[in-house]
Amino acid sequence: MSFQLIDDLPNGRVNRFELDQTANFYLKDSNIADSYVIVETSAQAKDSYDPTPAGTQHPKKTKYYLFEETVQDIGGGLFKIQSKYAIVPKTWYDFEVIQLPYLKFWGLSVIGGGGISIGTSYLSAFLNVQSTDDLYFFNTEGFTDSKSKSGTINAACRIKYDYDLITLDQKQDGNIDLPFDVSSDAQSFGDGAYNCGYFGASTNPETNKSIDQPVTFTFTANSPSPKVRIESGVYVGNIYYRKTYELIGTVEV
Repeated sequence: MSFQLIDDLPNGRVNRFELDQTANFYLKDSNIADSYVIVETSAQAKDSYDPTPAGTQHPKKTKYYLFEETVQDIGGGLFKIQSKYAIVPKTWYDFEVIQLPYLKFWGLSVIGGGGISIGTSYLSAFLNVQSTDDLYFFNTEGFTDSKSKSGTINAACRIKYDYDLITLDQKQDGNIDLPFDVSSDAQSFGDGAYNCGYFGASTNPETNKSIDQPVTFTFTANSPSPKVRIESGVYVGNIYYRKTYELIGTVEV
């Protein structure tokens, strides 16, 4: 379709004229099953063109939102406009191996009297923390002897991806609120809507075990660990993503 004069346009000089509502349709990311993009083409007089704001809802396919618009001078005082609209993807999951910090603390308590003393050791283990100084409500004093061991382990995490659509005003004024889930696990400490905490083993403390005795943390897909890492950012346009890393299997330290 071509026009010799601007006035040949069905809607005249001012309004856009739709050329192809679905000029293209594709997956933005082959890893995301529903990361669909619709491309629409239209034409308009160059002196009447104003860019469409990012995040504008598609006029007919209302689950899609504008994230990119480009123009091409096609002569006759016209722009050909290409508008790309993305759908907000549904939640999906992936896996990744990360370096996860751990801490083990062993303390010996001795009770004595009348020439008889009884010693009991206590072993506790924690994930996503490496120093006893960072433990909440954990007293390392009062032991006859104590020691700690820390390091990192390779841990396979399930990654939860979820998405939120924000407005252009929110993006420009910074009034963006993308909180993460907060764990209610009794062994979780310091976990917040915008940060990760640490968590202890359900067996804490075990008595009369060596610090080298393995401690097992057990989680499942239906009962995952508190989050161990978080990430967020722009997926495309005004659509933001959240990545939540969590354990869903057995981890031993």
